[in-house]
Amino acid sequence: MENGIGNLPGLKNTWSALRKKKPEVIWWSLIWFPYAIPKQAFLLWLAVRNCLTTGDRLLVWGYKGDTQCGFCRHGLESRDHLFFRCSFSSRIWKNCMQRCNIENPDIDWLNVMDTGYRQWKTKRMWGALCRLVLQSGVYHLWRARNEIKHNGCPKTEEQVLRSIYWDVRSRFSGNGRFAKTMESVNLCLNWNISFSVLV
Repeated sequence: MENGIGNLPGLKNTWSALRKKKPEVIWWSLIWFPYAIPKQAFLLWLAVRNCLTTGDRLLVWGYKGDTQCGFCRHGLESRDHLFFRCSFSSRIWKNCMQRCNIENPDIDWLNVMDTGYRQWKTKRMWGALCRLVLQSGVYHLWRARNEIKHNGCPKTEEQVLRSIYWDVRSRFSGNGRFAKTMESVNLCLNWNISFSVLV
């Protein structure tokens, strides 16, 4: 309903008048894609914009408590440290990326983002899987970080990995329609995803 009814503006015109048009960001495809899990997409959006309440940001706000990384206890907690320079999170990231057939994944946040928006924006199963692993990895590492900070209950690497694996398998089970290639068959085997997602 672009033109509206009578003298009333249409929906498209109203929407255009209300919102401020901004340039398209290059990382949007890492966050918003068909297999994204909404709450995980939102958390990744916060992480990309560096809006998570990490130790370095808390210090700027005058926080006097512990701002060290709760996983490795080495250095100031920051987005770039948590994702994926910390020894704990880098082992999880590397494990997940190896299941995506990436043998030596980068652990630098900006490089991961650069690789992601340049290489993972594809209709192949591999691209969707890499994006979902990024979202799920950031989400579950952030939850594990909060368990330490707020409840004093650290999770093991195995517990975090299990949560990521569960999300990936659940999201792809019965939802995918990917070409049956050697690559996609291998990915299904690596992640224990049903072959029913392949056509």
